[in-house]
Amino acid sequence: MVAPNGRAPLYLRATVKIKRNEAAAAARRIVDFKPRFVIFSQGQWYAEDAAERLTSSLDWKLE
Repeated sequence: MVAPNGRAPLYLRATVKIKRNEAAAAARRIVDFKPRFVIFSQGQWYAEDAAERLTSSLDWKLE
């Protein structure tokens, strides 16, 4: 989880796979908000291209 291309750690990805369908639906709902800005847990925030950056960070879940 390091900026600028941080991703969820492997242990979290493995845990989320247990509830794969529910997690994918939740990720899709978040992306569908089409936010104007986004703040990631490592403190990096984006006022431009927020939806694209959010989609990129959740791509492992949206597949």
